[in-house]
Amino acid sequence: MIWDIIRLDYWIKEYKSTAEKPFVCPNCGGEFHKKWYHMLFRRYTTIRTFGKANLKCPHCKTRDACRWTGMERI
Repeated sequence: MIWDIIRLDYWIKEYKSTAEKPFVCPNCGGEFHKKWYHMLFRRYTTIRTFGKANLKCPHCKTRDACRWTGMERI
């Protein structure tokens, strides 16, 4: 039980740090932020590894692989 609480706390901090950086829509180029709890329903490893998430853009209302700007490019 205690490990579950520690793990939940860790993931909430990770989701909040991910939500701090905006996502960019590939269709309209608009930048937008998602709430941290929306990250619970997305594949977190895909966001951290590839820098993309299948999100709905609030500007053009299309769902596509939006690029996360928090990804460090080499």
